[in-house]
Amino acid sequence: MKKFAVITMLVLVFVCVCAFAFGGCTKDENVSSEAAVLKVAVLNDINSAPILIADQQGFFDKGKYKVEIILFDSAADRDAALQSGAIDGAISDVLAVAFALNGGFNVKITSRSEGVFKFMASAASGITSLDQMFNRSVALSQNTIIEYYVDQMLTNAGVSIDSVKKEIVKQMPARLEMLRNSQVDTAVLPEPLASAIDDAVCIGNSNDFDIDISVLLFTQNSIDEKQAQIEFFYQGYNAGCKYINENTAEAINILISDCGFPEAAKDNLVLPTYREAGMIEQSSFDTCINWMYERKLINKTIEFKDATTDLLY
Repeated sequence: MKKFAVITMLVLVFVCVCAFAFGGCTKDENVSSEAAVLKVAVLNDINSAPILIADQQGFFDKGKYKVEIILFDSAADRDAALQSGAIDGAISDVLAVAFALNGGFNVKITSRSEGVFKFMASAASGITSLDQMFNRSVALSQNTIIEYYVDQMLTNAGVSIDSVKKEIVKQMPARLEMLRNSQVDTAVLPEPLASAIDDAVCIGNSNDFDIDISVLLFTQNSIDEKQAQIEFFYQGYNAGCKYINENTAEAINILISDCGFPEAAKDNLVLPTYREAGMIEQSSFDTCINWMYERKLINKTIEFKDATTDLLY
């Protein structure tokens, strides 16, 4: 099995500098070969599972193109690598796409991905449903996909957002520990982290509300220059989806043993049924963009047609 390298920005910069420094001593065909590698960023989450499995099973090795899967510790490091040109594409979300386009960085959504976020309540809170959230606390990171899911799940459950106490905690591990120690009543966590908490109660699931805004994106430059590689990547992605759906228990074992999913999640983790690559629903996209406009997170008009590509469809 392959091992995934956790890439920091210092390493990425070092690699880029070395490549530039030694470029004069390298044959042109070697430079072209390196440039042809498609580099895709993933995180240790459910969205990334088809890619992680495809890489582990060698599905990206069955062709003339090279795909490099790079595992990141945080979305912030992933986004920095994307804007620096160190990677071509990434598992991401509509908010990240909108922030990039609003800042003048041209990326495109190439497909949806299968994200799962759960509204978890500590056992000590006594909360068993979303309608019990009045005057209770939720730990979240502000202006992120986490806060978006908090607002959407509360709204869909008929709960006033203003009636809930939002505790701003930037780091995911800190929110996780606060929930475990009953320092907050609830938190919204991505899978597989949500399944790693044995004594917490799930009171909401993003999949139940049809509000998923998880996507795969690529830079416009990579789409222009590496279309064949991206199409090849999606062949492997679709094969990864099929493998998980047909070998779910084995896939979970691989994700835990080789891909960094927490061992504590093994007994509770339920993988979604992964669909072959398809475009995110425009209604989901528009709802997220409107939420961002209302919060004044973006100031440019961002339309579905400008943020997506029909590369695969």
